[in-house]
Amino acid sequence: MNYDDFIKLLKEANLEKEAFMSLTGTKLGTFNGWGTTRLGRKTPLWVESWIRLYIDNKKKDIVIQALKN
Repeated sequence: MNYDDFIKLLKEANLEKEAFMSLTGTKLGTFNGWGTTRLGRKTPLWVESWIRLYIDNKKKDIVIQALKN
């Protein structure tokens, strides 16, 4: 996944960069390095699956909360 796709996926998850870094323990330098495609760096494979799971879990939380009410 390239950096632009990563940023779009963060928006889809309604996650700010700072929140993502805090939740995953990612350092700012690492995060910024993913955007340096001219050096051949790309977002690691685990990032996309982590964000997609985060989105799915948020949807499930909404449904569970609605069922409780």
